Amino acid sequence: MNDKFLESVMQLIKEVDEILAEKKLTKAEYSKKKEIAKALEKDEPNMPDDKKYAIATATAKRVAEQDEQSPDLNRELENYFTREDDEEEGRFDDASTEDLLNPDIPAPWEKK
Repeated sequence: MNDKFLESVMQLIKEVDEILAEKKLTKAEYSKKKEIAKALEKDEPNMPDDKKYAIATATAKRVAEQDEQSPDLNRELENYFTREDDEEEGRFDDASTEDLLNPDIPAPWEKK
C-alpha cells in the first residue's frame, strides 16, 4: 500500500481517538456525579449501575459546563429582581381588596 495513504489513515485514527477520549472529571464534576448517582439510586433502586453512572456523569458535565458559561447569571437575576421589588415596594398599599376584585374599577397598575 501507499505510505502516504497509511499515514493519512493513522492520522485519522489519532484524531478520532482524541475526539472520543474522555476527559477526567474535575472535583466539582465528580462531586456532582456522586450527588446525582445517589439521587438516582434513591429514585430508581433497580437501575443498573452502569446506566446510573452514565446518566450521572453526563448530567454532572452538563451542569458544570453551564455553570462555567454563566457564573454571574444567578447574581445578575437576583440583583435585577431585588431592584424591581425594591422599586415597587409599597406602590399599591392604598388599594383595597374590594377595589382589586371590582371589575368596574381599573387595577392600580393600570391607572395612569
